[in-house]
Amino acid sequence: MIGPSGCGKSTLLQIFNRMYDLTPGTRVMGSVRIGHEEITTTTRLQELRRRVGMVFQRANPFPMSIYDNVAYGPRLMGWSESRIESTVEESLAFTGLWDDVADRLHRSAHLLSGGQQQRLCIARCIAVTPEVILMDEPCSALDPISTLRVEELIKDLVQRYTIVIVTHNMQQARRLADYTAFMLIEPFHRYGSWSNSAPRQSSSQTLRTRAPPTTSAGGSAKRAAGGISRR
Repeated sequence: MIGPSGCGKSTLLQIFNRMYDLTPGTRVMGSVRIGHEEITTTTRLQELRRRVGMVFQRANPFPMSIYDNVAYGPRLMGWSESRIESTVEESLAFTGLWDDVADRLHRSAHLLSGGQQQRLCIARCIAVTPEVILMDEPCSALDPISTLRVEELIKDLVQRYTIVIVTHNMQQARRLADYTAFMLIEPFHRYGSWSNSAPRQSSSQTLRTRAPPTTSAGGSAKRAAGGISRR
């Protein structure tokens, strides 16, 4: 998803795994489904967030060891310790971290570099075998070399998972996206595959929404597809 700041990209991501529940006064209109399950009304939030993981703009490793970060989700799900141990190794190996951290798994995750921390957060996300991974500008705080490694990882991840990524980098969108949603503050969005230089509008998949309400400085109420808003 691409578009100017404040048009609702991150807000739309929050719909997909009910992160908007954490914002008081938020309501959503419309329907969002994974398979036959309605996201907006489900009461199985832990299961929903297992199925729909999220990687944020800035790496946010938990204040615990590298091992415990990746093991956190599987432990919540009640997995056996032997299964958790193998999952931690597999997740770290898939994200290209295993060789770097195998001898320091029980050291603080905050001792890793910024790029390593972001890959650790991706490892933590995939440890619980999600179906969808949401990424909110996952490379915006990284240096070019770390950005390249994360982009290469995303190309590997897309072979296993559905990925929804928000970016302000048009070149990155071009490199990574199969389909692109172009969001504006105007009362419409465009969605389609990439042409030579921009996403081509798909008339059958054009999303429409009302323009966002006017807000005072510091108050960022937004409306995204489906009609999310804050009272």
